[in-house]
Parts: sequence; C-alpha cells; structure tokens
Amino acid sequence: MLKDIQPKRNRSLRVTLTGSLKICFNQEPYKSNKNKFNVYGVFKASEESGADEPDHNSFKKTVLSCTFYSLGSERYLLTEDNKTMRDLAGQVPYDAIYIMVNHKRYGGGGIYNLFCTFTSDNQWCEYLFLHEFGHSFSGLADEYYTSDVSYIDFYQQGVEPVEPNITALLDKDNLKWKQFLTRGIEVPTPWEKAVYDSTDLAWQVKRRENK
Repeated sequence: MLKDIQPKRNRSLRVTLTGSLKICFNQEPYKSNKNKFNVYGVFKASEESGADEPDHNSFKKTVLSCTFYSLGSERYLLTEDNKTMRDLAGQVPYDAIYIMVNHKRYGGGGIYNLFCTFTSDNQWCEYLFLHEFGHSFSGLADEYYTSDVSYIDFYQQGVEPVEPNITALLDKDNLKWKQFLTRGIEVPTPWEKAVYDSTDLAWQVKRRENK
C-alpha cells in the first residue's frame, strides 16, 4: 500500500493503514483468507497533500501525481506515473498495489492486475476501499448503472463477460454463481428496482455536492 503525503502528516500513515485493513479483513472472502495476505505500507513525502483536480485548475506537487478526471470521469482517480509507482512498490515484495490519496473528494479507481486508488479522507472511504480493491485484485465488474462511467459498449452483445460477478444471462441454467442460488428462485430474479433507483439517485446528488 503506497501513500504520498506531506511529512507533517506521516504519523497518520499507520493509523490509516490499520483502519483500511480492518475494513478489508472484516469482509468475505478476505476475512477467511486473512492469513494468506502480507501487507506492507510504503511512504514517501510529497511537497503537497491531495491530488490534481483539472476541473478546478488545481494541481498538486505529489510523488505519485494522482489526478481526478482520469479517462474523462470526474471521480476517476489514477496515476500515469508508472515508473515512480513501481519504484516505490519495489521497496517491498508485492503482487498488488493500493494507493491512498489524502483528499476529501469522492474518488478512486481500480484496474485489474495493475493498481487501485482511493481517497482516504472521504466520508465514503470504507466503501471506496473495498470497491476499488474488488476491481484491481478480484477482477470484479461494476454493477451500478445510475452514475456515469468512463466506458460505453464495453461488453459485446451475445458474449458472456469474463468477470465473475456479472452475466449476460445467455444460459440461465448454468450461472457462474449457481451454487449460491436459493432453490427454486426465479431467474432473472424480481427486485425492488424503483426503490433502489430513487434511493441511489438521491445518494448520487449528495456525492456530487461533496466534490
């Protein structure tokens, strides 16, 4: 786990790291596999705290140069400085990279088998931590549809997605998660879509007010 912050905030690294790990290892399947993980925290001081916000014409002097509006999405937070990221990560043995970014704005990003980021000073940081790690480490797809994403027509019609948590329902008798289905449940399964949409859209308004 990488963190580039100002020297005066260095003492918060261990606290934030420990808190993030508690979030992760309190959830399955990570909880029952906790003893299979080794976690290292790597710190290098930045001149400034935060991340670039091109929409606000705000640019920070940070080690990893993380920036919002990556891939055209206002909340998508990535670094394009692969060399610096790998140099930092290379200080310890690693298979997966997670970058903590000190920022109150909602944001993060995760690319399978590459790296992920999240904003640690955001009120939704626990959700962000698990969500982005699910992308980069577990290869999970996004399941939401009520907010904008940086890709369209990502899945070819008539082809089953490779991600383990979504399906094109080409063969409903052999779903990827067939063993978890309640006996006799209807597929596709009816659900309270209208209630979910109204709740989630209200949440999206609140999230955008915090950017």
